[in-house]
Amino acid sequence: EWAHILFFSNEGNPLDPCHIHGRKGERIAKFLVEPDVCLASSYQMTAKELNILEKIVMENTNLIRR
Repeated sequence: EWAHILFFSNEGNPLDPCHIHGRKGERIAKFLVEPDVCLASSYQMTAKELNILEKIVMENTNLIRR
């Protein structure tokens, strides 16, 4: 179970493309949502955790983009 899935609408300068951060303890990952869902970075996430997070993002892409 994920402790946090974070979305910031005004992150970066210039602004980053639409993305989310998934955090589980000290482990974190960033998935871009636009133009397509893809892993941008991760720190200490297991392959299983990244797959679960990617599935969550894919299932909620339209909601995240809105």
